[in-house]
Amino acid sequence: MKKIYTIILASFFAISVNAQTALTFDGVDDQVNFSNSTPFDVIGNVTVEAKVKMNTVLDYQAFVTNMDYDANSAYRGYWLGTDDLGYALWFIGDTNLVEDGEYLYSQNLIDDGSWHHVAGVVKGDSAFLYVDGVLDTAANIPNLSLASAGLFTFGTDVDGYLYAGELDDVRFWNVSQTASDISLLKDSCLTGSETGLVMFQHFEQGAGGLTTYDLTSNGYDGTMSNMDMNGSWVAGINCQQVSTNVNIHNKKELTSVYPNPNKGTITVQLNGLNNVSINIYNVTGKLIYNANSINETTHQINLNGNPGLYLLEINSNEGSQYHKLMKN
Repeated sequence: MKKIYTIILASFFAISVNAQTALTFDGVDDQVNFSNSTPFDVIGNVTVEAKVKMNTVLDYQAFVTNMDYDANSAYRGYWLGTDDLGYALWFIGDTNLVEDGEYLYSQNLIDDGSWHHVAGVVKGDSAFLYVDGVLDTAANIPNLSLASAGLFTFGTDVDGYLYAGELDDVRFWNVSQTASDISLLKDSCLTGSETGLVMFQHFEQGAGGLTTYDLTSNGYDGTMSNMDMNGSWVAGINCQQVSTNVNIHNKKELTSVYPNPNKGTITVQLNGLNNVSINIYNVTGKLIYNANSINETTHQINLNGNPGLYLLEINSNEGSQYHKLMKN
């Protein structure tokens, strides 16, 4: 039975709103570069978040990236942006795919001229794409290759794909944020001292400079390249100052799934959780099972589909938990 740390939210409310600025990228040569990419060259869990506003689809567009090629011409690293149609995309390197990698696409377009929050997460060998605080796509990537010798950048990538739109509130974590973390914090004004937060670019300094400042104590500032110290700064999206009051419960046994491996019949032991939702995704990230408002001790599932690996997601007021399923 899996043991995890959980956070129960007792209260959460906005007490004020801070206005801020954002950066606009022209899709021609605008970019933000970082002289030190080592902190962003990860081999374990990671979360990359950004708020974006775009209404032009030029081609694949890069928001936040750190990618290069290995000796066998396979991509390694991670890439958060959109495809050439305007769907959010979380791209992960895969050692088994020459000149390619693994794609997690959003189910809806985000090129509508409105602000959207996008987040890419890697936990173990599973990847997740969130849009506007909601889990959109998930996939298992057993051969993922995160460690990259490339440059960490905003607005461009190793292949020269550029971004045309606005960017705000970029966050890089060396931990895998849960669904409840992302939903809770996506609009909040972080302090920069949050556990696991490696870099936080809030872009609140506005016109008059070509440096983007990291609000953590790490000091990973960015340098604006081919951008205007005045014209590249625009009105950003507001964040909310929040007050939270939490109770921490350590090592609480929450859920179990059995038998695993299985032949399609699965029991999920929920141990008193209420208002639970369960999703199951196949290896391509397609949602193949969904059940909501579950308030029973155990939940039975008949898993349709071919033998292979699946990802089961459990959401409740205790947070999100994930189990890998192997169907024989």
